[in-house]
Amino acid sequence: MEALIQQYLTQLGYYLPGYQNGFYSGVIALIILIIIIRIIILLCKSSRKKCAGIDTISDSGELHVSSAAISDLIKALEGDIEGITVKKTGLYKYKKEYYIKIIADLDNKNANFPDLVDTIQGKIMEAVKVNLGIECIQKIDVHLQRVKSSY
Repeated sequence: MEALIQQYLTQLGYYLPGYQNGFYSGVIALIILIIIIRIIILLCKSSRKKCAGIDTISDSGELHVSSAAISDLIKALEGDIEGITVKKTGLYKYKKEYYIKIIADLDNKNANFPDLVDTIQGKIMEAVKVNLGIECIQKIDVHLQRVKSSY
């Protein structure tokens, strides 16, 4: 089979000295496979992205609520919940669902973080619905960055 391929390549006018051992063709096939896998991974991850805001349509017109407005609302609620400091917020869209990501610090070492997260998630969901009129937020992810306490 190898001789047949070599004969075909010589008839076409191609001369590949490394083809006899298949090294070059193996390397090229591996590079092409890696490129294809990277493209597939890139396409899969591109559906989750940060968005600039949420557009809602009402009877009298459109409303655009920016991610900065949502971030300001979350930071204003920070004072209502003792023991958590919000460092960074973001509005993301995955497929057709919106979600909020919050990066926070835990200020009190004696505080129960899961209870604080449940409280802040509920308050934020309620405030976004009541104050901004947005009901399409599916979830709120809270990431604990560090614990600030005096030992």
